[in-house]
Amino acid sequence: MRHVDLLQLIKIDRSVARSVNLDRDADDMALLNRFQITPVGCSILYRLADAIEGESVNAWSLTGPYGTGKSAFCNFLLALTCADQKRRNLCYKNLSSVDKKLATRFKRFLELGSENAPAIGIRAVSRYESLNSTLVRGLLSAIQAVSPRSKRADWEQLRKNVKLLSDKDWPTTRSVVDAFNTLAQVAERPVFVVVDEFGKNLEFQAHHAEKGDIFILQALAESKSIFLWVCLHQAFSSYSGALNRVQREEWQKIQGRFEDRSYIEPPARSFALIRDALRITTMQMAHKKTLTDWGQAMVNAMSGFHLDGMPELDKESIQSFFPFHPLAVYLIGELTRRFAQNDRTIFSFLTSGEAHAFADCLKRLELEERDALPVIGLDMLYDYFNETGMIRHADRSENQRWLEIHAMIAAQGHLDTYEIKLLKTIGVLNLLSTLPGIAATEKMIHAALVTAHSGRKHKTKDLLRDLVEKRVLLYREYAHEYRLWEGSDFDLDREILLERGKVSLRPIGELLEEIAPRPNLVAARHSIQTGTFRDFAVRWCTEDDIPAIKKMPHLEGETDGTLWLMLGKQKKHESLLEIAAEGHPVIVGYAPCLSQVKQLMIEAAATRAACGAPQLERDGVARREALHRAGQAAQALITFLDKAFAPDMGLVSWYAAGQEREIQRHRELSSLVSDLCDHIYEECPRINNEMINVTRISSMAAAARNRVGEALANQSACEDIGLTGYGPEVALYRTVIKETGLHRKNSEGAWVLVKPDKKNQPQLAAIWDLFDRMLEETDRTGQKLPVRQMLDVLKRPPFGLREGPAPLLLSHYLLVHSDEVAVYEENVFKPFLGDAEITLLMRRPELFSLRCYKPSGIRSEVIRTYYQVINTDLKLALHVRNQTLLSVVVPLTEFIKSLPEYTRATRTLSANALRLRNAIINAKDPQQLLFQDIPVALGYPPVEYHIDDQTQIPDAANLRKTLWNALTELRDAFDAFVKKILGRFILAMAETTSRTLTLTELRHDLKNQAEPVLKICLDSDLKPFLAALIKEKECDDDWLFQVAAIVMKKPVQSWQDADLEPFIVHLQELRERILLLRKLKRQSDRRNRDDHSSRFVGISREDGSVAWKNIDTHTKHTEKTRDTLKHIQSWDKETRTNLLLGLLETMEAKGDFK
Repeated sequence: MRHVDLLQLIKIDRSVARSVNLDRDADDMALLNRFQITPVGCSILYRLADAIEGESVNAWSLTGPYGTGKSAFCNFLLALTCADQKRRNLCYKNLSSVDKKLATRFKRFLELGSENAPAIGIRAVSRYESLNSTLVRGLLSAIQAVSPRSKRADWEQLRKNVKLLSDKDWPTTRSVVDAFNTLAQVAERPVFVVVDEFGKNLEFQAHHAEKGDIFILQALAESKSIFLWVCLHQAFSSYSGALNRVQREEWQKIQGRFEDRSYIEPPARSFALIRDALRITTMQMAHKKTLTDWGQAMVNAMSGFHLDGMPELDKESIQSFFPFHPLAVYLIGELTRRFAQNDRTIFSFLTSGEAHAFADCLKRLELEERDALPVIGLDMLYDYFNETGMIRHADRSENQRWLEIHAMIAAQGHLDTYEIKLLKTIGVLNLLSTLPGIAATEKMIHAALVTAHSGRKHKTKDLLRDLVEKRVLLYREYAHEYRLWEGSDFDLDREILLERGKVSLRPIGELLEEIAPRPNLVAARHSIQTGTFRDFAVRWCTEDDIPAIKKMPHLEGETDGTLWLMLGKQKKHESLLEIAAEGHPVIVGYAPCLSQVKQLMIEAAATRAACGAPQLERDGVARREALHRAGQAAQALITFLDKAFAPDMGLVSWYAAGQEREIQRHRELSSLVSDLCDHIYEECPRINNEMINVTRISSMAAAARNRVGEALANQSACEDIGLTGYGPEVALYRTVIKETGLHRKNSEGAWVLVKPDKKNQPQLAAIWDLFDRMLEETDRTGQKLPVRQMLDVLKRPPFGLREGPAPLLLSHYLLVHSDEVAVYEENVFKPFLGDAEITLLMRRPELFSLRCYKPSGIRSEVIRTYYQVINTDLKLALHVRNQTLLSVVVPLTEFIKSLPEYTRATRTLSANALRLRNAIINAKDPQQLLFQDIPVALGYPPVEYHIDDQTQIPDAANLRKTLWNALTELRDAFDAFVKKILGRFILAMAETTSRTLTLTELRHDLKNQAEPVLKICLDSDLKPFLAALIKEKECDDDWLFQVAAIVMKKPVQSWQDADLEPFIVHLQELRERILLLRKLKRQSDRRNRDDHSSRFVGISREDGSVAWKNIDTHTKHTEKTRDTLKHIQSWDKETRTNLLLGLLETMEAKGDFK
């Protein structure tokens, strides 16, 4: 037999089997001529036609895996609308041959008879760079292609400006958007922008947040003259894992501007690609006959299957993609989408030289002149994807299943080649069994393994039975399919049967929430326009839940409303209008399909519950089988629900704002949510700061909010409250406080905190009015209002204010109304609202409560009386201008707090002053302090409150005088105490003279006494005292305070009355020690100054006096003395101490001490 080299027989047309690059292939006429417009491409072109004809849509995202033709389609799109006349006509002819109706809609726009294209095309092919850079590069390329044909100055200026942008590392968003808008104006045509490989920009953005700004897409999409497409290889969520929360939220907002289109071609596309790429060069007549038989065998094998998207196949068409099996062609696209690496496509299999790729398969296949033709079947696809695509992606759940199947096949190394081929075929069918019509049934397995003249059908059947008996395969009776199997004794069907009875007792809505939870529905348009991201929770229920739903709160968790997807049996439910009433943030979608859903749900819930059987913990095979069954059942339920509640199916009745609504597209549902939010949250102010305008702020945002709060409390008189630079706190201040007019210059040019202007900021003014109403109620009832309660009200309609800015706005309100609103921290009155209180209030609002005080009648007269004392008589608070309750309480409490510790503790005050001081110190409530505690402390009755009482307070003049006397006494108490200290100090320290010395004279005498002995003093108590006595720079009062503090070892301000007498005793003792030290100094001066031959020993007597003895140390120790000392040294310390004490007492009794 002569072998035929299949590599020489079959060639690949690489011009077909290569990916399209928008930059490289812009002028490739052959590529445009070859391009096949598919239904997917037509659907996108229909949407473009809608947009051209006036529909409000101009931005699309095209999502599909590598190799599905997104780039080729975009190349065709730009050629059709933006290319020269020749290419436009070619593309139009191509479009007409596929869809004449669609071509007709484009004809007028395309201006086929004109040399000028109706639009400017921007081909922006992404790299690993910022999106701004990609767009500028595409823009510059387009302008350079157009401007040489135009001598207009505006074209040249635009080209220069864009060239400058392209030279920057990161052009700013504003400058790029301006350049695009300028292009549209200069060209007087719309601009079509395609961003291909957009995922690379997202990957760059994830790692370089400071160098990218995907928000530019929204800015471009908002321009009426710009049409925008972005191409992604996978859903955005696949890229978003590396993005931070702010970036993900930003993209969610941007997505509201884009219409997402899935670009996944049907399997028929794979047949066309492979057919066009394959070229059979020459074939001998014998082989031609064999090829005909091969084609007929394939037709016969596939005749019993009806697969979605499979084209009509006859033996001639099947021959055109020899040596591929039709099933291999049908499934290669799905294998690529699910399991290949990111850049692997059908083209990669056809053109690469890798192991198990097409060329390698041809090498391993043999074609003999009289033999049946070989087949590239599912087993060879298994080898290719297993070799090239799996290891790097083993963390993905589907790939993990592939690895498990591979491990099972690898464990069967004792099987022959055909048996391994059979297992690989079954493995691929198992992996793709979620596709409609694909299952490892006996019939499909035979079809997948068929070859011309193959007589292995009976052998395959026997092999399947044998492999089941050996527990290599599992035969699923209920599905009539084979599965790769390791072995298990667990009766899964029995377990599911037991669980059905249990789950049928549970509420249907609860089970649906577990099995088929729905993502929240975003109010996209509202979020973009208002700056506040809002969404509705989507919840399942049944008509039996209607009474319970009526009693529920409208808001759930952190969402802004609820969309109830309700299942029932009746066709209509009038009571649903009550649930979705006007003003309620509620939408109800009602579908009369409860019975069908109930059966699917019980099956899904039961199989899901069966997965928790304890036996499965040790049985991996049964566990995987259970999980597969649960996944299939859940998917069947979800698929039914998706279709049942799809707006375009017309099965659902929608209710909102007290009426039934007509919803035909999912986008209309999002628009309805936005419309409801517009109406229900109409009083929410616009806050253009995404960092703070959220419910859960980041630690960085919380720190910025704290800094703004502290600055509001401390620096409100400064421009920008003293904040400088570009930090987050500056942006927060400007967007929430300054731009809203809450901090501005008054008529005198001073910066002040003010209430919002109702005309310019009606929503903020509404919040202020709410605060006013809530706090005025506290003045009427006398009850404190928790801050947490106020913030919770702001969360609800008509405000819907987020938790981030709410505490900051409340803090601003409290600072503006500090004269009227009292702040309590854990029920303790805080007379002064400083930065520490503001910071804690924003961080822990639940600790605080508020109360408003607006006295009238007789109580106003009392406040006026107090005000005259503190502001006019004593001038305790000159800055206070308003005669309010808190403008009196705060200065009084601050006055008491500023008093020295002595004054706040002394008892040597009058009864009025004592009672007044204690009343203010122990005050818990400002109103009780002013109208009850202070009058009673001063000997007056409490002031009763009567709303209509406009009389004057009795004896107001005497109350004023009594208060003035008591406050004056408190103010002067410490000065009087200091005078006592001074007098006693002079008496104790002055030598006996015929006259009383002044403190200045006494200081001079004491300095002269202390200075000579300071250097020789080693006493740790006496030496600091001597040092203080000789100081000269301090004034008399400061000098006295320092000396007194050293004597008593605490500052004079914290003394008590009882400290005065011990102070005099200590002074006298120190004075005696100074006198003795001076005496010792004089004696020492008579001897050699370096000969320290004298020691003073002192004894303190019971009366406080000290007796001293001067001992001459020159006296030589006698031998008896030395022996005695030596003997005493061996005694313990206590005995030696007692001996010393006895000797001193004996000597003192004999008069040895003077």
